Amino acid sequence: MKKALIWRSFGAGFLGIGLVTGLFYMTHVSIASLADMFARLNWVAFAGVVLCSFLYVGLGALKWHFISGVPSPRPFFYTHYTAQAMLIGQFLPPPVAIAVNRAGVMKLKQNVALGKGFLNAFYDMGFDFLIAALLVPVSFLQLAYGFSFGVWLLASVAMIAGGGFLFMHAPKLLPSAWRMKVQPAGNPKHGWLSSRVLSLMMFLSALRFAFVILRLALGAVALGIAVPFSTVAYAAPPSTMSSLLMLTPANLGIAEWGWTYLLALWHVPMTIGTLYGVSFRILVFMAQMIVSGACYILYRTGRAK
Repeated sequence: MKKALIWRSFGAGFLGIGLVTGLFYMTHVSIASLADMFARLNWVAFAGVVLCSFLYVGLGALKWHFISGVPSPRPFFYTHYTAQAMLIGQFLPPPVAIAVNRAGVMKLKQNVALGKGFLNAFYDMGFDFLIAALLVPVSFLQLAYGFSFGVWLLASVAMIAGGGFLFMHAPKLLPSAWRMKVQPAGNPKHGWLSSRVLSLMMFLSALRFAFVILRLALGAVALGIAVPFSTVAYAAPPSTMSSLLMLTPANLGIAEWGWTYLLALWHVPMTIGTLYGVSFRILVFMAQMIVSGACYILYRTGRAK
């Protein structure tokens, strides 16, 4: 069983490398052009990428702490382990990295059953994917009708607000036995299906996605790639959904192909899209290393409770 898992992991890695290699070959992008971009890196914009990565981790930690129902053993506990999961997600499919890391941490550090840890992770991630899914039709409507970024932004806010309103009332349609498993009768205001929790999770996930878009835009500036902020925002929701495929480590190859073709829909040359997709992955890895190191220092210097 272990050998099969190892071979499967190697196969997924080679598949990702093959996809990136094929993309380079198809779009005639060279390694030299990629290296030249990093030689001219805008360090101020890169600092913005690092800051957005830190805020993204911080909001993720806040969500985890909010739904865990377990006190933090020491300051920055959730922040450190959220950053750790994000770093592991650079080598594994992100949903797998987050679920396995969170279940393991809650089991070993907080004595929470593995099943509850996995459920906690999937419940949390579900909101992030829900936000992206709600914005996908808005982006494709913009592609079809060409309305302005301001209209796209207003439509996105309306879609999230409307989707959140419907989602908050959806638990009433579930069988009572299912609701009792997630939301104990003695604590209706703090259960995962309560309107208070659902609305706050929607808000925090929407805010996280805003930082995702801002980080993507700052990445383009840092790399000196001419991709408009509005185009990055339009392409971000469908690109995020590609992580659901979970075929290669960190969606290697899949994300790059996705960005290349999505940006091409908004008239960005495929060469630029390839450079952006590949270089942004490297940029985020660099930023995540810095953020993970900073969160670890904050966690280790805090006093245990």
